[in-house]
Amino acid sequence: MFVNREIIRQVSFFRKIYNPALFQGSLAKKRYFEGWYFKMVSPNDRKIAVIPGIAIIGKNHPDNHSFIQFIDGNTGKTGYFRFGLADFKPSKKHFHLQIGRNSFSGRHLSLDLDQNGWLIKGSVGFEALHPAPVSLLTPGIMGWYRYVPFMECYHGILSMSHGLQGSMTLDKSIIDFSHGKGYIEKDWGRSFPSAYIWLQSNHFSEEELSFMLSIARIPWLNGSFIGFLSVLYYKGEMHRFATYTGASIIHLEVWDHSFRCTIEDKRFSIIIDARGTNHGNLLAPTIGSMDRIIRESMDASLVLTFCDHRENRMIFTGEGQHAGLEMVDPSSFSSEFKTQRSSVRKSLLQ
Repeated sequence: MFVNREIIRQVSFFRKIYNPALFQGSLAKKRYFEGWYFKMVSPNDRKIAVIPGIAIIGKNHPDNHSFIQFIDGNTGKTGYFRFGLADFKPSKKHFHLQIGRNSFSGRHLSLDLDQNGWLIKGSVGFEALHPAPVSLLTPGIMGWYRYVPFMECYHGILSMSHGLQGSMTLDKSIIDFSHGKGYIEKDWGRSFPSAYIWLQSNHFSEEELSFMLSIARIPWLNGSFIGFLSVLYYKGEMHRFATYTGASIIHLEVWDHSFRCTIEDKRFSIIIDARGTNHGNLLAPTIGSMDRIIRESMDASLVLTFCDHRENRMIFTGEGQHAGLEMVDPSSFSSEFKTQRSSVRKSLLQ
């Protein structure tokens, strides 16, 4: 019996490792959160994000609950819908979860919400997802850090870009998302980082281009370090830039709602200039409790430049629209990076 249980446990462990979209936790965990982030932008530039998730403080704690968060990217209005733990029903084998009458998967999102003055109903299907590749040495976007058991927060990219089909009724206004674009990612663990920058856009003049960046202060043993991960999906290829790949942030400047950043590895450089507007307040986890307020813009813009410094050429430069942007105390770590431009940036952009 012990052997059978151990085999089941190991199968479950590896199934989750190589399928970051699956529910990674359990209802028996303490001080734990998990949330999926679904972003949808219509052809006429209506944008919303829906975040289903779960927050567990401890066994039988009265504040344990599942939830669905919502942000209207055009107005910045947000909503938070609470459900019981029993309403949260994730699949053990496939990317699918149910919260009350609402369902989420890699194929669709279906909402039936009527709480706190919000009325949101409808279903949107997803077409041709582009997830971050998973392998033995790099099980997802976090690389080998995914195997570290005591990380504060884990991150997964479930689709850098995909098509949308369907509509949603938001306060009696119908939003047709058909032929629009979507993006899906997720986080799980104990808490969001104390300081971080998060940026994402898949609306560029180049059709097959999507970009995501996360810079964060990461607790490690008795101290902390600044880590980052970034993915550029360009013409069918996933270019990873992260602490674990040997890439470096060589320049970072931050202001109230904007930042400039340069990232380099042995061959490529990415230069980002991002600015946010229309911020909405979202709840974020602190030791499993959803009691921290962060601000997110879904109407940010960025100028992104992608260079090959081995061949001394600029591959792409252009503006990204409808970007998601969160900046939480970034000035606390921006001074740790060099402020001078790299020789690559000088030679290619001057």
